[in-house]
Amino acid sequence: MKLQLLLVSISVLVMLQEASASCGTATCPLYSHNYLQSGNLQVRFVYEYINQNQIFLGSKKSFVGAFRAHPDDHDEVQTINEGNVLQMQYGVLDRLGLLIDVPFIHREHSHIGHHDGEDHWESWNFSGIGDIVVGSQVAILLPVDQFDPYISLTLRAKLPTGVTDARNAEGEAAEVSLQPGSGSVDGIIGMSYRQTIFSVPTLSGDYSAFPLIAGVTYRIRILVCHPGCHSFPGERKIPGFR
Repeated sequence: MKLQLLLVSISVLVMLQEASASCGTATCPLYSHNYLQSGNLQVRFVYEYINQNQIFLGSKKSFVGAFRAHPDDHDEVQTINEGNVLQMQYGVLDRLGLLIDVPFIHREHSHIGHHDGEDHWESWNFSGIGDIVVGSQVAILLPVDQFDPYISLTLRAKLPTGVTDARNAEGEAAEVSLQPGSGSVDGIIGMSYRQTIFSVPTLSGDYSAFPLIAGVTYRIRILVCHPGCHSFPGERKIPGFR
C-alpha cells in the first residue's frame, strides 16, 4: 500500500503538481480529490481563512449600519472563518475510491444589536467539530498518459456531526449560519474534469504538471432534527426523526 502525505494545501483551481504523482488538492467543492489508484492512501490537511470585515452594498464598499431592512435588525461588523479539514482517500480499485473529510471550525463574529431603542455590542468566539463528509469517487474516464483528460463522479453524504449550539459568554446562541454544523444530512453528487495543459521544469530537474480543473456539484438537504439542531425553510424531515 502506498502512502502519500501532504501537510498543508492551499485552495486553488489551477495549481502545480508533480506529473509523476497523484498529489495536489483543492478545497473548492467542484474538485475535492485526485486520481484513483488501487491500494493508494492519500492524507491531506487543508487550511482555509476568510476575514469578512468589509460591508458591501451590491458591489460597492459601504459602512456598518448602511443597510437595515427592519429597525430591530442588527448591523454586521465582522466575521472570521477558519477551517481545518483532514481529508483522506483510499483507492479500492483504480476506478473506485472511498473518501472522508473531517473539519474543525473556528469562528469569530461581531455585530451591533438594536433592542428597545438601545445599541448593544454582541460577539461570539468559538471552535468546534464540523459536519463530517463521507463518500466515494468513481472514475469514468482514465488518462492513458499525463496529458489525457480525467473525468470522475463523486457521491457523498454530509453527516450531522457538527456543533449546532455554540454560544457566546452571555449564553446567546450563534446564528444558524455561524454554527460549525448545520444539523442536517446532505446528499452531494458531483462531476469533475481534470486535464494537464502543459508541464514545466523544476529546480530539482523534474517536471511539474499545470492542470485545468473544472466541475459541478448538486446538493440535496434533508433535515435531521436532534437536540440543539436548527431547521431551515424548504427542508423535509427524514421519517423517524423528531
